[in-house]
Amino acid sequence: MSKPIVQKVCPIVSRCSNAKPEILMFRHPLASIQLVKGTVEPSESPADAVRRDLFEESGLDTKQPLFFIGKNTRIVCGQIWYFYHLDLLCARNQWSHFAPDDGGIELQFYWHALWRHRRQIAALYMRAC
Repeated sequence: MSKPIVQKVCPIVSRCSNAKPEILMFRHPLASIQLVKGTVEPSESPADAVRRDLFEESGLDTKQPLFFIGKNTRIVCGQIWYFYHLDLLCARNQWSHFAPDDGGIELQFYWHALWRHRRQIAALYMRAC
């Protein structure tokens, strides 16, 4: 009997600051720098999971449109990853949020400038795959 496929989501949340693109990232106290991500719950669509996980992990509750980027089955065997883009007008440059994961954990959110450290972002992405 084969294992069920696990559906995962990752919203790529962006904003423009001084006409330069930035993406939302956070520092996890045990797992370093990350993007928001999560698991699709039973009877939940991937788009609904994106909004729920974004709220649970960052505290951001938005009705802004989501744009489907694509899906990938090659990141982890037995998982389908759905990627969405969300553009926000967020005035906060950084904040802390208490997420319910793992019994509760404090996450440190910030906006990362895409025009800086492109090689480091690419390396971070490659390590995550």
